[in-house]
Amino acid sequence: MSIDISEPFSSYDLIATLTAAIMTWVDAQRDIWIPPNWAVRCQIYGLVGILSLVNGFITYIIYPIFAQTTGIPLGLEALLIGAGYFLLLRIIAVKLKFGENETPELSFSSLIYEPLQALLFRRIDEIIDPYLEAEIEKLSAKLTLEELTFRVYNRINRVNSKLLAPEKKEEVKQWLSDTLANNTQEQIKKNILAQVLVTKRFQV
Repeated sequence: MSIDISEPFSSYDLIATLTAAIMTWVDAQRDIWIPPNWAVRCQIYGLVGILSLVNGFITYIIYPIFAQTTGIPLGLEALLIGAGYFLLLRIIAVKLKFGENETPELSFSSLIYEPLQALLFRRIDEIIDPYLEAEIEKLSAKLTLEELTFRVYNRINRVNSKLLAPEKKEEVKQWLSDTLANNTQEQIKKNILAQVLVTKRFQV
């Protein structure tokens, strides 16, 4: 079976494009704390959506280069091409021509994705920061350092081992001990622990 990759859009294009877009969506949200405010959530989801669409579009552009070259079923091939987009964006190079002159090889990733990602994530940080700061201050004012420590310690123990391996949990516990032993103001320690509880992420 063969497909005409000159067609504007085939089901295999769609598989590759959606796979890349969905993977971008999931990956981009992995390290983002999203406030409960729905208006803010919509802004963040919109920015992440733009990033996902860009990666999907790039995959759509490069898909014909690899289509029907692997000898595996076309649906699986399209899925693998879409799933491997992170690698593909760094391996595939394009030469930009200006008249008769050629520039050095530049990757799609360095030309489009990475600058856009940096721009959008800076904007996301600007949106999130005041809400995150308010939540941290609220929790820090509500609980004592001992209560915050107790909650963080329990949080470490409750995290699923698939998300935080036992050896990593020990590292986080050591980080907690070091933070408490650090010769800094109590309020700073409280804010650090409050941020862990608010974001549910351990920055170790």
